[in-house]
Amino acid sequence: MKSPNTIERLYPEYISPRATSVTLETEDWTFTLKVVAIARINNNATPDWILWVLDESKSANYRGFSILILYDPGGQEFYRATTYP
Repeated sequence: MKSPNTIERLYPEYISPRATSVTLETEDWTFTLKVVAIARINNNATPDWILWVLDESKSANYRGFSILILYDPGGQEFYRATTYP
């Protein structure tokens, strides 16, 4: 199976990872994923992550915001989140 593209693989020189977030920032764009809460959304033993996504153009009037849910995060190498609701 081919590994999916990640922010780190696509733009390693533009990312700023933190403990609970990662930001990709170029001269004209900012994209941030941030874990803002942990809750048991699907009612099992593994807490789920609630993430904010900010997608913003610095050179135009675009700013996108969304909420993602990452169900049952664990030790896997790659994660897949779903939009909320």
